[in-house]
Amino acid sequence: AEIQAKMHQIASEKYGRHPSYETISMVSHVVVCETDEEAHEAMKPYIENSAIPVGNDNGDIIGGVETVAAQLQRFSDNGINHLVLMFSVTNIEEQLRMMELITDQVLPLMKKNRPLSIMA
Repeated sequence: AEIQAKMHQIASEKYGRHPSYETISMVSHVVVCETDEEAHEAMKPYIENSAIPVGNDNGDIIGGVETVAAQLQRFSDNGINHLVLMFSVTNIEEQLRMMELITDQVLPLMKKNRPLSIMA
C-alpha cells in the first residue's frame, strides 16, 4: 500500500492526475510446483545456465503453491494492481501445468482484500 500511496501522490501533485486512474504493474518470472523443493529442482537448469541472475532474490517467484500464494499476496498488499507472470519452463505442458496450479490452488489461498489482475 505504501508504494501505491506514493505513486498516487506523485501522479496527483506532479501531473494533476486523479489517483483512482493510476495502477502499478509488475512483470516477474514464476516457477510454481506442488512443493518448494519441486520448484527449486525445476529451476536448477535455469540457474546453472543463465547469464542473468535468476532466483527469489531477483524478484522471481519460485516455490510451492503456498509459497507462491504468499509472494503474490505480498505484492498485492504492497499496492501492485497488475502482475504479468512469465513461466520459466522449457515446454508448453509445464507452462500449462503451472497455470493450472496458479488458477486452481494459488489464487484460492489469497485474501480478496485488493484487486489483482494476473496475466500469463
